[in-house]
Amino acid sequence: MLLSLFSLASCATITISSDRPWGGGDGERVPASSHTQVSALWGQSGELFEPGGRLPDFSYAGYRFGEASIPTYRTVASVEDYGANGRDQQDDTDAFVRALARVQSGTIEIPEGQYYISGVVEISKPNVVLKGAGSDKTIITVTNTLDDVEPLTARTGSGKPVSRYSWSGGFFSVKGKPVGRKRFEIIRDARRGDRQVFVSNPEKFTPGDEVQIEMQGDSQGTLLSHLYSGQPGETKNLKNNFTVRLYARVNSVNGQAITLNRPLPWQIRTAWQPTLRVSMPTVYDSGIEGITIRFPSTPYEGHFTEVGRNAMAFVGTVNCWARDIVIENADSGIFFNGDQGTLDSITIRSSRSPSGGRTGHHGISLGSDNLLTNFRFETEFYHDITVTKLSAGNVIKNGEGVNLSLDHHKGANHANLFCNLDVGKGSQIWTSGGAEALGRHAGAWSTYWAIRSDQPIRYPPSQFGPDSINLVAVQTNQQSRTDRDGVWFEVFDLDAFGPADLHEAQLRRRLTGQ
Repeated sequence: MLLSLFSLASCATITISSDRPWGGGDGERVPASSHTQVSALWGQSGELFEPGGRLPDFSYAGYRFGEASIPTYRTVASVEDYGANGRDQQDDTDAFVRALARVQSGTIEIPEGQYYISGVVEISKPNVVLKGAGSDKTIITVTNTLDDVEPLTARTGSGKPVSRYSWSGGFFSVKGKPVGRKRFEIIRDARRGDRQVFVSNPEKFTPGDEVQIEMQGDSQGTLLSHLYSGQPGETKNLKNNFTVRLYARVNSVNGQAITLNRPLPWQIRTAWQPTLRVSMPTVYDSGIEGITIRFPSTPYEGHFTEVGRNAMAFVGTVNCWARDIVIENADSGIFFNGDQGTLDSITIRSSRSPSGGRTGHHGISLGSDNLLTNFRFETEFYHDITVTKLSAGNVIKNGEGVNLSLDHHKGANHANLFCNLDVGKGSQIWTSGGAEALGRHAGAWSTYWAIRSDQPIRYPPSQFGPDSINLVAVQTNQQSRTDRDGVWFEVFDLDAFGPADLHEAQLRRRLTGQ
């Protein structure tokens, strides 16, 4: 589901306090063959899974719906061909920009060395990769702030004037634009978990088409309520004229029935003006790999003082990626406001003097249907990992941090999966942002699965999310409470529970046709 553009400027928080030190974890997981405790929502290998039930199928997250590996392109150029030099201290921005302007597709190498940039380096084409020699070998030092490059002012939800780069922008940018054909009406209601939609003009679609479903929020707030499973909380400041979107692929056409490659994550009602169209952004299959992005270690002045020491921003993209990336001393790490993307092997660290224990604002922010895996936070942000307005279908897994905040920034984000994580100290796990009256922090079907902590994790406070969120095998000293139509808090011995990586189990089950 595409991220509806929404300001992250409103960051009031709820906090569960703790004074326990960070202890980390050994990271070892029980192999699937030794599961002695399993969830009633899944079972050993999905035999208890109910399509359309309270546990979503998260297996479609990431590059190409998880069905293909990230490609390796032929190397066609090096930034050195355009004047960059990783062995001096001259500014290399123009060389990076010239390389990206000349190359139409393929890999642009950034050889081992240390490079300096002072302006934005943007990929605006499909099938283009910037590739370093490895995050331990190719170091890029950023000498400016985004405010230095192009000042942009804005206001927070409370009216405070700030830099817009407090919640957007990056020195490495992958930026596309939406491109779609005519929209055609979906003429029948459909249930969560269905794969068929019925359209007014089926002859306009063929198997293999990449398509997008769109639905409009209504004045009565019924779509908004659905995304919170009937428990939206206070929403007087949340406008109902939003659009919820889903990327899918056409598997077959039979009469007016279009069969999709994936189940619907929410209901379709004709009252929500649902449409289907062929759609693909201008930038796809592009990525950034194998680099460290380093900012000077200036003191962090605190929340909403950021001036754009931001590493990366993906906007309006699909099937893009970043992997083997280290980010140092950033205000914000990665704004991944694209869809169906993969972030793999990301490390974020800082030597900045902190403010309130934090060294930056947003660590990683996600659009929809993205996969974040194999990550490590060696510092704390106000919001380590963020899902915001209408963010959905994301999978955040196989990661660890000092004291991870799983930030749910209100606005009907829903059906995101956090699994196989070590959140570290554990006192910030439910700390979330968002201005007043924008709904509960998390939406329906949000799922937290196999999460370790140095201290017991308690069920989140009532303002965090509706009863339809799922907590399964989180480290806690509370008792289980499992109601199919109410609270689902399923407690297990984490050393015996499995599968810890629910996403991988769901993907394996789908791809093997079980």
